[in-house]
Amino acid sequence: MRIGTRQFRPDAAAWLKRGLESGGCTRCSLATELCERENWRNPLGAPCFASARTAPPKLAAKQGLALPEALPMAAATAASRAVPPDYPDLDLDCALGDLGPVAVVLVDDCDKRLARSMKATHHPEGDAACPGGRIRYCIASERYGPLGGLVFGAASWHQKARDRHI
Repeated sequence: MRIGTRQFRPDAAAWLKRGLESGGCTRCSLATELCERENWRNPLGAPCFASARTAPPKLAAKQGLALPEALPMAAATAASRAVPPDYPDLDLDCALGDLGPVAVVLVDDCDKRLARSMKATHHPEGDAACPGGRIRYCIASERYGPLGGLVFGAASWHQKARDRHI
């Protein structure tokens, strides 16, 4: 069975049905087990729990099954996600050559807060969460530091209607 770009083994549908019938499962526990059963891993070899959470609702819908109600997000989790929109404005009026060397650098976990603060400050949607996996890059000048950022997310796989229109 195919969901998005992921091909699931034939027994995944039967496993989900058994899990829902047995009761006591949460959406998170279903996604975690599906991730382990399907050996769903990112390029670093870690389980892709965030991406795996999108599959059970789609698998259930294809079979006409109902998932348990989603649990409300804990207030502490929501608070820890919040990033203040406090990235300073950098108003540059110079030639590109005056920036010095410019690089596009992969954002690691240490710089994630800076990248999210930049997005919260300057993006029209603020620091809205990208669905699924994402990868962040920072555009940095040797002379002026961070100038901007790029985020590539899994949402780009859901653009068929837009691409057909274009």
